[in-house]
Amino acid sequence: MTANNQLAFIEIKYLLLCRIQLREVDKRTVEYRELRDSIDEHGVWQPILVRPAGNGLYEVVDGFHRYNCCKELGMTAIPCLVRDLTDSEVLVVQIQTTAVRLEAEPVEYGRQLWRIIREDRSMTVAELAKAVKKSPVWVNKMLRLRKLCPSVKTAVERGQVAVTVAHEMAKLPDKMQRKLLPQAIVLPVTDFLPVIVGIIRKFKHALKTGSMRDYYRSFIEPVPHLRKMTELRAELKLPTSGSGLITRLKLKTPLEGWRACLDWVLHLDPDAVKAHEDKSLKCQAEVERNAELRKQDRKNRRGKIL
Repeated sequence: MTANNQLAFIEIKYLLLCRIQLREVDKRTVEYRELRDSIDEHGVWQPILVRPAGNGLYEVVDGFHRYNCCKELGMTAIPCLVRDLTDSEVLVVQIQTTAVRLEAEPVEYGRQLWRIIREDRSMTVAELAKAVKKSPVWVNKMLRLRKLCPSVKTAVERGQVAVTVAHEMAKLPDKMQRKLLPQAIVLPVTDFLPVIVGIIRKFKHALKTGSMRDYYRSFIEPVPHLRKMTELRAELKLPTSGSGLITRLKLKTPLEGWRACLDWVLHLDPDAVKAHEDKSLKCQAEVERNAELRKQDRKNRRGKIL
């Protein structure tokens, strides 16, 4: 066994949590409690990965859950695999071991991947992709997430916005991301993805042709998206929405009725537009309120420290 790949039992008092930790340990989860019970009954089957930290101490690089379980159970020593690793190598190891787990946030992956490239400027995306055992396309998408504005990042982390949607939103400026956030939260992914793809296409065209002013005025207009098949079938069976719409709009010709029908199917009828505006305003107000609360919370914490 080489000195750089040494297997040894190390006392817990000589182990430190690594300052680089991609995946937080949540002791409230069922998985954590099951792991703790298993270690209590059978011991640690797989050693944790550590690196020398000087003065006889070691940093835990991977195996944070096992480390916390052993510490909580009052164990005195843990089987460890000792390996000399740089900060960049630590990040690579952690991304490799957690890239397929839901507990780690995609936005955090993007930030840590960027740290690796920033610290090793000679590394290409292809080399990084090979190191973390992912495709260059996946790495590029994760790196793109760091371009999200703070409010969209928060929505992604809370599960309000899908990662596939976030990948597309990151292609747009912060101002446009904030404008589109209420729609991204309200609309289903299958409805919003075509919308955002179309917006990006128009945005790139506006950049190319120098017509950004006109574009900014137009992209906030109501965006058509199809109603669910269940709604269409229900309306076909009993046309309650259609009859009410025709009455309120005072339609007189078959062509007016046809256009009103298409508007309803595409969520462009007055009721749908009003409902969408109300939801958008409510979501935007909630986003702004949460941002203000976080700002006030940070201010209060700074005041306590001072």
